[in-house]
Amino acid sequence: MLKNSQNNETPLKVISKEEINKLPVLSYTGEIVVVSTAEDAENSAMEMMQERIFGFDTETKPVFVSGKSNNIALIQIAGEKKVWIFLIQHFTIGTQFRTFLEDERFLKIGVAIGDDVKKLRRSTGITARGMFELAHLSKKVGLLESGLRTLTAKVFDYKLSKRQQTSNWESNPLSEAQIIYAATDAWICRKLYFEMMNVQKKME
Repeated sequence: MLKNSQNNETPLKVISKEEINKLPVLSYTGEIVVVSTAEDAENSAMEMMQERIFGFDTETKPVFVSGKSNNIALIQIAGEKKVWIFLIQHFTIGTQFRTFLEDERFLKIGVAIGDDVKKLRRSTGITARGMFELAHLSKKVGLLESGLRTLTAKVFDYKLSKRQQTSNWESNPLSEAQIIYAATDAWICRKLYFEMMNVQKKME
């Protein structure tokens, strides 16, 4: 839990990479739904629309050659009780899922989320709305950091594993480790949002 943050003028001590590496690993352990067909994506979108606040992330197969890039392979969306992982290279995005992504009523929380919006537009032609940059909230509660791994360490005293970060996200099927990694990144964005919102309310 976030400690010792009383106002915007006394930010918490910066945490080093060495300190983060000593922390225990935090992983999502709840329900994960891997979506690989247009029909399942539409059904999942209708289920997601029953909620309003989501963690959001994407994964793209890494490129090790300058000037080249790949399309998004996954979209991860975390609700209150489950995380959906959409393998968007395997199906055409339909009406309901597109509506969810484009509707600003559904708050989608992430880190460096502007990059996700650009990649999604380039990959699918969809302009996602209702996007919330977690770094803006972290500054309001006195945190200097904006990276997801560092925020997790500062707020919860846990670290996120990055072992799967540069793995092949276009693999079919994904490994269990990839699925857990992808789900965790979306889930922790939502969890950080609620924790920091609570801190902000106490500061007011």
